[in-house]
Amino acid sequence: MVTKKRQSDVVMAKAFIDNPSHKDLRQFTVQMENAHTTVYGNYDVFTRVDSRSTSSTYIVTDEP
Repeated sequence: MVTKKRQSDVVMAKAFIDNPSHKDLRQFTVQMENAHTTVYGNYDVFTRVDSRSTSSTYIVTDEP
């Protein structure tokens, strides 16, 4: 059974950063254990899909 969250169920964040600088974003990314440096000196974050929701799955085709 799928239930939708009500607005009253939303947990408020203790803090958030509005419009972080480029330097701050890089620092946050460096702290992620799944972030790896590319050959160009940037960071690439590897993710894994744990589950898939049927409501988020779309089939695209040229034939009806």
